[in-house]
Amino acid sequence: MPTVFDTQTGHDRNGLYPEATTVEDFQRNLAAVQARIAAACLRSGRDPSTVRLLPVSKTKPESSLRLAYAAGCRYLGENKVQEAFSKWQGMQDLTDLHWSVIGHLQTNKAKVVARFASEFQALDSLRLARHWSGVCRPKGEGWTYSCRSTPRVRRASTGCLRTRSKGSSANCPLIRRCVCGDL
Repeated sequence: MPTVFDTQTGHDRNGLYPEATTVEDFQRNLAAVQARIAAACLRSGRDPSTVRLLPVSKTKPESSLRLAYAAGCRYLGENKVQEAFSKWQGMQDLTDLHWSVIGHLQTNKAKVVARFASEFQALDSLRLARHWSGVCRPKGEGWTYSCRSTPRVRRASTGCLRTRSKGSSANCPLIRRCVCGDL
């Protein structure tokens, strides 16, 4: 018999929710998601303060992002480098807004990401980690990144080996924190 949780996802209504158009809409939506996170943490025995919600700005216009900022969002995620960079350029007046680049990153885009992002999620190779360190070195800044580790003996097309993910931070001294997780 399936378990029924008190934090309904609403996946059956995908695409049917009205878009947030006011600060109050964003605040209400953020509170609902935070409540679902808290309930999930309670069920799993995890401290809710260890979970950070990262709203993703994909395909949303700058005006919506400014509403989200006014509602309290200080971190936004984006998986398209050019789109994130363009949004960052238009929102530089929000000096405490941080950008997180999500997903696979080609080395030729690392310099662009280093200009605006405060973190990079899904570091998937030691080669990219070394390249990233070289990009960061001139700025003298450290970076937070997340990598995915896999218990496989051979490196997958994406994902670091556990031993490599632990060692990559030492090989790249300007990377300040690695948050690794199993696939």
